[in-house]
This record gives sequence, structure tokens and C-alpha cells, in this order.
Amino acid sequence: MIDSSGLLGSASQSYQFAPMNAGYKWLNTTPYTVVYNSTATTQNQWMGEIYQESASQQTVTDSTSYEGAGYSTFGYEYVPGDSGKITWAINGTHTWQINASAMGPDSETEIGQRFISNEPMSVVFNLAISSKSGQTIQWDKITFPATLRIDYIRVYQEDGKTNVGCDPPDYPTSDYVS
Repeated sequence: MIDSSGLLGSASQSYQFAPMNAGYKWLNTTPYTVVYNSTATTQNQWMGEIYQESASQQTVTDSTSYEGAGYSTFGYEYVPGDSGKITWAINGTHTWQINASAMGPDSETEIGQRFISNEPMSVVFNLAISSKSGQTIQWDKITFPATLRIDYIRVYQEDGKTNVGCDPPDYPTSDYVS
């Protein structure tokens, strides 16, 4: 999703999970997912490999995000559980949403319904470059070293549902991590 001028890029907005469906084929159609603007947001061609399945969409970004021209806002709302969902947004506009129902049972692999994870996890912001998404990398338009400028990262939690750390009482993980 990079234009020939090299001024437009894309943001991959992904959720990785396991166990995986046969062929990594999660339910990527309505009502399981919502794509708010199919011109700007398309499914990432890479859907997973042996360690994880990836529900992922790519959204075209504009030139305000690059080389000190300004900042863009990237966000998501994460609602865990068996009826949970994740909704991504760029610059205050929703891009796409996955519902827990998109990770339904798969009789071929003998797995049941997965849900949006309640367990502690991390958020990754990086300047990833990969041809796995089906893009042709335009190496002649990339200057190295490259810079990813992040002004700030904010995490909000619902009132009464504050959970900080990686060993919450309802999902203790310190023994497992040790």
C-alpha cells in the first residue's frame, strides 16, 4: 500500500491468537468484522504461521506521519471476553473492528470458540518492514537509518476496571513466567 511517490504508507492493525484455524482462515466478513472504509483499509495477506494466527488489516496513512512533518494518532479500544471486540482507529476515525465471533470453532482442527483475551499482554509499536503482507518493498525510497517518532503513548482503563501489571489476581502469571 505504498504509492509510487513513497509518500503514503500503511499501518498494520493486528491481533495474534492461538490455537489456529485450518489454513489460518478466521471469519473475516460481516458480521464477524467491520471495515469502516474499504478503500483505505484492506485485509493483510499474511494470516499467520506455525506459532500464531493473525487477524490483520492495513490502513493507508497520509504523509503527515513521516519525516517530522507532524504526528498521527493511532488507537484501539479493547473489550475482552467471549463477546469482546477490538476496534482500531487512525486520527480519530475507526478503521476496522474484529469481534470475538470471528475466531469461531473449527471442526477441522478440533478447536472451540476463541475470545478476545483477558490475559495480560503487551502492545507493540514498531517500524516493521515486511514483504509478508504482499507489498513490494521500495528499498530505493527508504532512507536508513529510519526514524519512528512517538510523542506519547496513553493507556486508558474503564472506571473500576483498573489493572496494572502482569500478575492480576484473576489471571496470575508470575509463576508461569518464572
